Amino acid sequence: MPATPPLTKCLACGGATVRATRRNTITYRGRSATYDAPGWWCAKCGEGYFDDADLDHYDRALADLKAEVEGVLKPAEVRRIREKTGLSQRTAGRVLGGGVHAFQKYESGSATVSDAMANLLRAIDKHPAVLRTLCKAKGVAPADRKRAARHKRSA
Repeated sequence: MPATPPLTKCLACGGATVRATRRNTITYRGRSATYDAPGWWCAKCGEGYFDDADLDHYDRALADLKAEVEGVLKPAEVRRIREKTGLSQRTAGRVLGGGVHAFQKYESGSATVSDAMANLLRAIDKHPAVLRTLCKAKGVAPADRKRAARHKRSA
């Protein structure tokens, strides 16, 4: 189902809005990045209007830029490492820390991974025995080998 325009006329100039994707630049702590921004754009003055789905694109681009500036893992990298280990988001939060919803937040970009968590994820990515030790300490069965193997084949 196509998106419905929030406005058919631009609030700034009264021109007609059209559905399009345009390049948009965001800035965080003096660093800039460009991303594709879907939205309703005024054909006359270029003003943009965005719905929740459009703003998700902005949120993901900002999360990636923040991770780059802060020197921590991007959401996609957090997901890649977690899936490689075979852990669910809930189990990863329990074993590695942060709570049951932490990895959902990290992977969606709604929360930035701390330096400590980024370092821990990098360590288990390179040294899976570290994860087995942590699982044992928390009384959690190590990750399902079949699940981790499926991820490895698809990567």
